Amino acid sequence: MSSDVARPALSYVDVSLDLATPNDFSEVRALIENGLARRLREFDSTRNGDLVEFARTYGAVPIVVAKSREGAIVGCGILIDEAPGVVRIVRMSVAHDRRRHGVGSRVLTALIAQARTRGCREIVLETTADWDSAVAFYRAHGFVETHRADGDIHFRYALSTR
Repeated sequence: MSSDVARPALSYVDVSLDLATPNDFSEVRALIENGLARRLREFDSTRNGDLVEFARTYGAVPIVVAKSREGAIVGCGILIDEAPGVVRIVRMSVAHDRRRHGVGSRVLTALIAQARTRGCREIVLETTADWDSAVAFYRAHGFVETHRADGDIHFRYALSTR
């Protein structure tokens, strides 16, 4: 990680937030793959090249992780550059047994803080349209739908007005 990336110093009752290090990558990847397997029922890792080449794809970007008191990674989200002043949240995931306990909100808040620290004006993301809980989650956090395409809903979050 470059030293100019702010590290969220937020701690909560049952998780702490930080930026992932290369030592965390395999656990982050496993969390994401487990989440996809639960959602999709049949997950084929070979169809997700970014996960197969996780370190190469995400090794130089902010990956926010939520760790349990025991040190297990129970939530994550990744910021990638989309365009000048715009970042995209990808691969946000929370361990099944930690869902609906605020972990996702904490990770999302830290990702938004990272985007602000980087001077971004906007965050974009997409999620599968029939993943009702994910769609409701992003809407509840102020993300606004921009369009639908190929079974996905695309959202944006303007930082300049908040």
